[in-house]
Amino acid sequence: MVLKLRDRAIDCSRHVLIVGEVRVDLNLELGNQVSCIHAAVEHARDLVRDGADIIEVGLSGEKLRSEGRDIETEVRIFEELFRLLEVTVPVAVRISCIEVARRVVPKNGDVLVYEAKTGFSAAAGLCMQTGATFVLAFSTQNAHEAGSLDGLFELGQRGVQEADLAGLRTDFMAIDPGDGSKSTQALKRWMDLKRPLWLSISPNDGTIDSFNAESVAAMVHGWRHGVRIFGVRNAPAARAVVRLLQALDVAACASQP
Repeated sequence: MVLKLRDRAIDCSRHVLIVGEVRVDLNLELGNQVSCIHAAVEHARDLVRDGADIIEVGLSGEKLRSEGRDIETEVRIFEELFRLLEVTVPVAVRISCIEVARRVVPKNGDVLVYEAKTGFSAAAGLCMQTGATFVLAFSTQNAHEAGSLDGLFELGQRGVQEADLAGLRTDFMAIDPGDGSKSTQALKRWMDLKRPLWLSISPNDGTIDSFNAESVAAMVHGWRHGVRIFGVRNAPAARAVVRLLQALDVAACASQP
């Protein structure tokens, strides 16, 4: 499967993409939020130096899930991130609100990672207008609201169908199934949608560069089923796992008669 990133066409069956993830906590007070933005920018630069192929910026915190979410604050944070962020790799922006996406993506971002349960056709249309790649993403909250892996997969099917109806080319789309990728059976179902899988495997422990045994297990699980795009906060650790998995694949091929 091929994924387009602006002027690049990447064969996801042959090339591994490490997506370096950085987050700004919306729950912080303004002063601490500014410090968090600067820390996120420094982390992004470190990730690029350490071999990340893409940088993904996003927001975290309970305020993202509140009814009275402050769209102006979210847009302001993204604008400040992009003002300070000077990297030489494509930049993805993880957004869970179509109103925010409409104001951020046209000016910034090579990839829209759209983490929501509605507005799929609008998000796909926005990507077509701006030339951005569309990643249909599902959070832990989406999984809880869906009630089951079957429900989450049905939501994913609907997202793919809406993107198709909007006219989005298949090579401009990937899927991050989130918690929906944890079982082998579920992962195979997502692969059947014929889009590259973009697995975010960062632990939810609040640590800026966290990478643990669960992260390794998720990478191995995804790798065995053909996943080659991994979202992480620690690029060197992820690259080390990739080298090990590639070496094991070579050894397995060499041992065959």
